[in-house]
Amino acid sequence: MDTRKKALLGLAIAATLWSTGGMFIKMIDLNPIAIAGIRSGIAAIVMLIYLKKPKIHLNKINLFGALIYAALLLTFVGANKLTTAANAVFCGMILFFTGSFHGGSLLGNGIALCSGMLQAALIIIGNVG
Repeated sequence: MDTRKKALLGLAIAATLWSTGGMFIKMIDLNPIAIAGIRSGIAAIVMLIYLKKPKIHLNKINLFGALIYAALLLTFVGANKLTTAANAVFCGMILFFTGSFHGGSLLGNGIALCSGMLQAALIIIGNVG
């Protein structure tokens, strides 16, 4: 398989996993911390298989970024559990630009908003590091 076809296949797989993530979070009867841990464990295994021997650079910026990312994952999964999957994504990525959203629980929407702020912080930290 040539490089272009591999890239398109990878994009199709990623889009499918992202599109069904919220649905599976709602279907699984575990708390958000357990779901986020399992998702992160699977991602770590896939990354280790793909990268073989990754070089890990431990410094303050990377450790702070890792903590922000962990909080981002926890709030995103928690928001998915408490509100609609669409609001979890919408609040996390778009609310800052539109200023309104509808449906879901107030707590879930608030957690989704926190997830969006953590995502913004992660982008800023990525640009600093």
